[in-house]
Amino acid sequence: MLACTVIAQEDTDAEDEGAVAEESGSSSIDNKQDDSYGDNDQVSTKNTNQKSNSSSSSDTTDDDAPNVPEPGATLQDADQSTSSDSSTPSDKSMQPQSTTDADMVQADKSDDNDISPSPSLSDQDSLPVVNNQSSLQPKFNVSESTCTALKQLYNGLNGKSWVISTGWSNGNMTSCCDGWYGVTCIHGAVTKIDLRGNNLVGSLPNVFDKFPQLANLDLSNNDITGAFPSSLLNMEFLRYLKLDFNHFSGSLPNFASMPALTSIHLKNNSFSGGVPDSWGHLIALKDIYLSNNNITGSFPAPLLRLSSLENLALDNNALSGMLPQSIGSLTALHTFNLKGNHMLGNIPDGIGNMTALTNLLLSHQMLNGSIPESMYRLENLEYLDLSNNRLTGKISPQIAKFQNVKKLMLGHNALTGTIPDELGQLVNLEFLTLNYNQLNGQFPSFMAPRQLGYCYMTPNQFQLCPDEKISTNPDSMAFQCSVHCAKVGPHTSDANHCGVLGSSAPLPLLPFTLVFLFITARYHAL
Repeated sequence: MLACTVIAQEDTDAEDEGAVAEESGSSSIDNKQDDSYGDNDQVSTKNTNQKSNSSSSSDTTDDDAPNVPEPGATLQDADQSTSSDSSTPSDKSMQPQSTTDADMVQADKSDDNDISPSPSLSDQDSLPVVNNQSSLQPKFNVSESTCTALKQLYNGLNGKSWVISTGWSNGNMTSCCDGWYGVTCIHGAVTKIDLRGNNLVGSLPNVFDKFPQLANLDLSNNDITGAFPSSLLNMEFLRYLKLDFNHFSGSLPNFASMPALTSIHLKNNSFSGGVPDSWGHLIALKDIYLSNNNITGSFPAPLLRLSSLENLALDNNALSGMLPQSIGSLTALHTFNLKGNHMLGNIPDGIGNMTALTNLLLSHQMLNGSIPESMYRLENLEYLDLSNNRLTGKISPQIAKFQNVKKLMLGHNALTGTIPDELGQLVNLEFLTLNYNQLNGQFPSFMAPRQLGYCYMTPNQFQLCPDEKISTNPDSMAFQCSVHCAKVGPHTSDANHCGVLGSSAPLPLLPFTLVFLFITARYHAL
């Protein structure tokens, strides 16, 4: 009697979990930073109130505070010494993070999310830098207006409830560059404010014009509400803006007067509307994280002008329409996370020009048509998620080109035909879903990568169970995967092991038992 070896897997959309862009993020989702595998792969209900003690994975994290230049250095030099966020799916979500996907992925910041480069050790494991000035460095005068503005920030954001507020209650209005928690100064000018995860509550005071040399602002993972203060929209030297996991609302800010911006992290807020056209002129931008907001309209055309963009996370918003052919102009992208929107139509051939991609997440939408042949040019892919769409056609043997892929998710589509043996050549594959398609034929006999830890293929329309030599071989796909197949012949009991698709298998008793118990309980209640 042949019994198909099956690894039981729970058939829910949560198969996406445990993998992401966060957004990741194991390979590069989110993270070149956070969101990548860090983001949950499964699209979940948006929760803009979600909090985290640290900035999301699959998000670009900033390095420690800049070193203090030698006396005589210019403020421009000081700005250049500010930490870098280089990450995707990481927040870049762009390296994906290790399996938590919620990113594996991040995903799904990590999120689905959370998909980015890996956060730096200093940013991930240490508290924000209080001050980087050594006692051996000469003291610089700090204007009273600067310290007064910081004090207004403290009072306006309920400073008495902060987790750490060292120095902020000091009455000396010239001491704010001398030990105030989260404040970094160079030559008496505030260059960095890092108060992430510090229980800041309230609206952001309009005081940022008093910090003209500010290059790095991180207020993520707090309870800040309301809209952007106007003074924050004129920061000429601001490079890193991280306000993830707050309650900002209204339209996305117009950053036309902030040409130095390289990283914008606004995920998990309540922003609505479209992306301002001015964003298309921010040519220094490398990272944009807008996950889990209410961004609407078609795919943001201004972003197509950002040829240096490396990590783009727009997942779990309300974008609609078709993906533009010009998406292929974003040739520097490492992480592209668009899952959980309302996009429809075919995947454009232009996507094959994005050869730097390591994380591509387009799941949970209404995309149709076949997988474009051009996509198989993306040989750097480590994480590909096209699940929960309406894709049709066959899986091409060219899938063998995905030699770096670790996570491949094609489930919940309408793919047909047989599974190509070339799938067995993906030596780095760790996570595979082909469930809920219309794949047929006999289950393939190719061998599975030894590191394959999750493989889900049921239900499909496989006519036959795998040969016994295959199904009992721990190195084969059949051994690793949960498979629906049909046993030919009178031994229908064997087919039950595989979960037969057809009338030959007895119906499961559990649902009928539950209905009987429910009716009985109702009867006695009467």
